[in-house]
Amino acid sequence: MAVRAPATRLTLSPGESGTVEILVRHGGNEVEQFTVALSGPAAAFGTVLTESVRLYPGTDAPVTVRFTPRASPAPLAGAHEYACRVASSLHPEVVRRVDGVITVRPVVDAAVEVHPEETRGRGKSFTHTVTLRNLGNAPVQSPIVVHQPGDLLRLAVEPPSVRAAPGDEGRALLRGSATRRWIGSPQVHTFDLAATLPGSTGSAVRPLRRVQKPVFPRWLLVLVLVLVAAIVVLLNRPGEKIKVLEVTGQTGAAAEQALRDSGLVVTIQPDRESKEAAGTALRTDPVAGTGVERDSGVTLFVAAPSGQVIVPAVIGLSGKEATQALTKAGLQLGAVSRRVDDTVKAGSVVASSPDAGTPVPEGFQVALVLAKGSGGASSPPTEPVVVPDLAGKTVDDAVAALRQAGLKAADRLARQSSQDVPKDSVVSSDPRAGQQVGPGSTVVLTVSSGPR
Repeated sequence: MAVRAPATRLTLSPGESGTVEILVRHGGNEVEQFTVALSGPAAAFGTVLTESVRLYPGTDAPVTVRFTPRASPAPLAGAHEYACRVASSLHPEVVRRVDGVITVRPVVDAAVEVHPEETRGRGKSFTHTVTLRNLGNAPVQSPIVVHQPGDLLRLAVEPPSVRAAPGDEGRALLRGSATRRWIGSPQVHTFDLAATLPGSTGSAVRPLRRVQKPVFPRWLLVLVLVLVAAIVVLLNRPGEKIKVLEVTGQTGAAAEQALRDSGLVVTIQPDRESKEAAGTALRTDPVAGTGVERDSGVTLFVAAPSGQVIVPAVIGLSGKEATQALTKAGLQLGAVSRRVDDTVKAGSVVASSPDAGTPVPEGFQVALVLAKGSGGASSPPTEPVVVPDLAGKTVDDAVAALRQAGLKAADRLARQSSQDVPKDSVVSSDPRAGQQVGPGSTVVLTVSSGPR
């Protein structure tokens, strides 16, 4: 058997067909069937039109192979080898082969897209994505150039040239930034992006827009100016004037209440030279009838004989501040209780007993009432609590007094004999009466077991 082909090389464009003719000659002495098979890279787009021939001795027959590369990214442009094998059916070991090459011409089919075509924002920076799509069968590379008139934008393409393999995409980023910010109306910037494609005589141009919004819209600037002007007017406007009330002759407690209710902050000063009855309001500073701004301070002078002090005004103070004010006045903190009052800050003093302005002996214990929120339990106060005097009280009364002061009694009672304290009444406590402790502290009660 012998095979030969006049031409084994073809050059084709995608979508074009071409044939290779192979002549098979039978040199044996009996009738045989010969099969034809195609292999190699070009076999992907090749077809054997006559896959088998039957020959008598001394005869020959042509075999046609057609090659048609597809109009798509595959096969790639370039040389593709093939091998055509002819084998005898009676003598499989007898094989003849014809080798050849099919060259596929390159086809450039590329497009450039930019997304988005328009950007908007108040920020100075913005970004566009440039995509090079390669629908051809050969690699393509395209330089990207940006044209922008004026100096209001800074533009750059990264990388400046995009490459895409057949059937693939390549990308670049167009980064831009405004050279300045402004207020008022939005500014519109237009610029062009040009991509040079292989095989084309010109460039693919894409018009783009950047709508630069102002940092502050004009209406917002006007609103800010109006607000600033209003604030300036309010700050420069004189405060509300109220007159200091005439409280001379009233009790110190009533005078302090009246002044405080009128919108003033009261400080009580004892006057030990006065011949008036103890606890009588004598005068104010500023004097009655003086016009002062709301929340101004006023000093109330109250008659206080030697050996007595005046309960200071502590309403509105925190528990800690009230304790300090009482100590400074020569008084002690007595029982501390709480009640719901949403008009003041939780933990603030809402009442005292005796009232502010009342003359009492030095060292007298003043009870305070602190505000708590309407949620039921207010947050624990941070100011110290004074242990109340429990001597002589029954155990139940002592426990109730401790609870009212924000303290708790120990589960176990200590006992000791006493000639003076009735049996089952409190002799003393640990910590002792008058000592300051933390809120919620436990107090151990010592109870009388009677005389020995």
